[in-house]
Amino acid sequence: MEVTVLIDNREKKPLSFPTHLVVLDRKALPTSGKSRTVVVRTQPQTLKTGDYRLVGGTSAIERKGSFAEIANNCLTTDGRRRFLECCRRLRDECRTACILFEGQVGAFEVQAGLPHPGVAADSLLDIMGEYGLPLMLLPLTTIGQRRAAGEWSLRWLLSQEHHGTSHTSNRDKELSSRIV
Repeated sequence: MEVTVLIDNREKKPLSFPTHLVVLDRKALPTSGKSRTVVVRTQPQTLKTGDYRLVGGTSAIERKGSFAEIANNCLTTDGRRRFLECCRRLRDECRTACILFEGQVGAFEVQAGLPHPGVAADSLLDIMGEYGLPLMLLPLTTIGQRRAAGEWSLRWLLSQEHHGTSHTSNRDKELSSRIV
C-alpha cells in the first residue's frame, strides 16, 4: 500500500514523515497483531483546508506552532476572522479534522506585547468546542519529536480514513442519545 501526505506549502516548519510505516493490518482481527508496511510519499501543495491531508482522504490536520500564533488567530480581528473561516471549512469539508498544537501546554511563557498565553488558549478551546474540533498536543522542539509527531499525525490520518466517522455523525449520535 502507498499513501501520499499533502503538506500545505505555506507551512514554515513542516512535520517530518517516515518513508515507510508499519501499521495494523485492519483486514485481520486486531488481536492477531498482523501488520503491513505502508510506503509514504509527501507532496507540497497549496491546501485550501488544513495543513496535512492524505491524497484522496477526507480528514485534515490544522497545525498551530505557538501561543503567539494562537493569539494572532484567536485574539485579533483579522486573524480571528480567517481562523473561524478555516474552522468552518474543517468542519464542513472534512469528515474529520483536528487541531495539532506544537508545544507544551501549561508552560505558558508570558511575552511582552502579547496577551497572556492562557487567554489565547482559552479562546482556542472555545472555538474548538464551537466547531467540534479535537486537539492533538505534541511537543515538537527536537528533530526526534518532529519525526515522532509526523508519524503520529500520519497514523491519525490513516485511522480516520479507516473509521469513517464524522463531526456531524458524532454530534447527531450524542444528541439522539440524550433524547428520551
